Amino acid sequence: MAEPKRKQTYYRETGFFRRELPVVDGTLALLSSLSIAVLIQTGWFPGLEQQLKWSRPGLVLGLLAVTSLLRVEVPVGEVLKIQGGMLLLLPFLIRLIRMKRVMMTDWVPAVSLAGSILFLLHELYWWVPAISESGFRVLGTGVAGGMALFTSRQLHIRLIVAAGGLWMAEWMTLILHRKELNPVVFGAPSALDVFWITWAAILVSHYAIRFMMAWVRQFRRT
Repeated sequence: MAEPKRKQTYYRETGFFRRELPVVDGTLALLSSLSIAVLIQTGWFPGLEQQLKWSRPGLVLGLLAVTSLLRVEVPVGEVLKIQGGMLLLLPFLIRLIRMKRVMMTDWVPAVSLAGSILFLLHELYWWVPAISESGFRVLGTGVAGGMALFTSRQLHIRLIVAAGGLWMAEWMTLILHRKELNPVVFGAPSALDVFWITWAAILVSHYAIRFMMAWVRQFRRT
């Protein structure tokens, strides 16, 4: 996301930027997506292939392909560009919905609510100078990940809700601020940071919850 001018002025006048972590936009997305690929390949997510209806090599190669396109922007028309990795993820999610026969009632209400809340956070970040980019990442990840985890116990629905909410909020923001942004980029590096951190957090949380529940059941039997 482009840095609003009012935030740039605020940072210069207050020195607030000195408290920001010197992380280049897109770095966290790169680290998160590669970490997911490594964890899948090394078997840290048992049963993931059955849950997502995809082979382990396919998932790993797909993640590596998406990661390699993190800095690639595909022009669509004169003013719009779409990040290449997002174009690869879209058919994956569509296939997931079809293969798992996911009903719209399972994810559309949650996506709409998550997208609306995330859009509000986008606007607060845009207009309130005191909200830092790292703070926005934390809030965005918390809302998208929390909504996904509370919506369903099934991993594929959790991933769909998180992706749908984040994409919906970004589209709404780009439409509203299209005059301030030139060019308009769907999947900017800062947005990808939130997306991939959220997906990584959902995967880890999903399996951590499963492990804890299995441990509790086993403890009760003893």
